[in-house]
Amino acid sequence: MKKCITLLILTIPVFVFCQSISADKLISYSKFQDLKIIANDLDRKGFITNFDNEHLGAVKTEDSKTASEVIYCEIVTEKNIFSVVYQTPIYYDKIKKELINSKSKYLKTEAGITFYDNATYRTGFNDSQKTIAIYTKLK
Repeated sequence: MKKCITLLILTIPVFVFCQSISADKLISYSKFQDLKIIANDLDRKGFITNFDNEHLGAVKTEDSKTASEVIYCEIVTEKNIFSVVYQTPIYYDKIKKELINSKSKYLKTEAGITFYDNATYRTGFNDSQKTIAIYTKLK
């Protein structure tokens, strides 16, 4: 019995904490808006990153063949927007549930993307692509 409990104690944290990016982390990326620091954080989490002054792309694979998580950050100066787009078939439902809360106000559904407005950011969810987007105004 002790071995069983010990095994559970050791394995449960692996399943709970294996997710690379949380909803809170996505929101902090959108508020922070520093591509170099975001890239460094994603590198530490095992993502392969590539960025320039206005774009950041990051990919993580679980089996070295299929992308399990993809992040794209972009500074859109002409529209005064910073966007974080996260595609994750594995964690999509969990993160979506965390991002839609009592502060979220439904805006519209357009081209398969459902938009919600929060006091400090806007989110878009594409259920068929398993993609989440967070938009904030540039600092």
